[in-house]
Amino acid sequence: GFLPRQEVVREAAFARESGLSRFAVLAPNSEYGRLMTDALRETASQAGATVVKAETFDSRSSDVGPAIQRLAGNTASAAPGTSPEPDAAPAPGPTQRVSFDALLLPEGGDQLKQIARRLKTAGIGSPQVRLLGSGLWDDASVSSEPALVGGWFAASPPDARREFQSRFQSTYGHAPPRLASLAFDAAALAAVLAKAGGPAPFSHDAILNPSGFTGVDGLFRFTPQGLVQRGLAVLEVQPQGPVVVSPAPRDFRDLVY
Repeated sequence: GFLPRQEVVREAAFARESGLSRFAVLAPNSEYGRLMTDALRETASQAGATVVKAETFDSRSSDVGPAIQRLAGNTASAAPGTSPEPDAAPAPGPTQRVSFDALLLPEGGDQLKQIARRLKTAGIGSPQVRLLGSGLWDDASVSSEPALVGGWFAASPPDARREFQSRFQSTYGHAPPRLASLAFDAAALAAVLAKAGGPAPFSHDAILNPSGFTGVDGLFRFTPQGLVQRGLAVLEVQPQGPVVVSPAPRDFRDLVY
């Protein structure tokens, strides 16, 4: 599978290489959100950057306004005798500035698009602030949301997967589910190990080959803990579809995250 921590480490490292140094995060109040926030803090610290703000929201609710207000530094109270709208975001202003130049937003689906629009309304977005995503952004519909254009996310290199999707469509008459490539890679790995021969083709050492293997979702290898380490690309959201801005490594010796 795909480990969320690797995704945020990859894109945050690339963001730092690109000159961004002050990060913020707006994450769901969940184990996933905490994992992504911790990974960002660790990566930023190692790269000489800073996480200046971290806000959470309840992913089961549409009430993200207060968290966006805090991100924007707009915490003014309502006028006497009135109460703020529960989902209000701060009004945009031509001179509004925030204390960060990159914002991690590990959310997906309709919730992601709604939050991105509210952030844009609050003056948080491209070109002043680079939005950073997660594997949840690896969805064709993301490119249809103007507020997400220019955002970066880490994912498997798309070229090989497009070829796989085309062959799958031609064979079965429909597009493959996202997990189909993982099943294909598992079967291909078994075939590669079997072809290698020897007295124990599926031995512990063979499976933990440090050079790894190449599959539909790019370069991968197994760790002694049984996890999968992947060579990820960084993609930029564009209206016509995501564009690779930092290619995936071709060799684990090129891995810098």
